[in-house]
Amino acid sequence: MFTASPNGLTALHFAVLLPGHKGVQIVQLLLNALADPNARAGPDTSFQMAGYIQNERDPEKTFPW
Repeated sequence: MFTASPNGLTALHFAVLLPGHKGVQIVQLLLNALADPNARAGPDTSFQMAGYIQNERDPEKTFPW
């Protein structure tokens, strides 16, 4: 089971970024399931360490987008 990181992003934060009608449906589903629309994300740079954890120092290789 995945656990949220303290002060990290919530599912609702990600859902609002999804394009089109499917994104709207997911946001509605989360809000109907009582997701907190007032939750705020604090500074979380743990994702930036992924390249170092994988022994990669080139962000283009780690994050191809």
